[in-house]
Amino acid sequence: MPEGTRSLAFRIRFRAADRTLTAEDVNRALNGLTRVLQREAGATVRG
Repeated sequence: MPEGTRSLAFRIRFRAADRTLTAEDVNRALNGLTRVLQREAGATVRG
């Protein structure tokens, strides 16, 4: 890892009260979350 960076891990649970989520639903939500974290905190996803 580059100097001055941190490695963090998160566990995220995607749920819908009214239906089973599809892989597309989860991927869309995860991509949105990733974009916000990149924009707001300069975060990057490993691997």
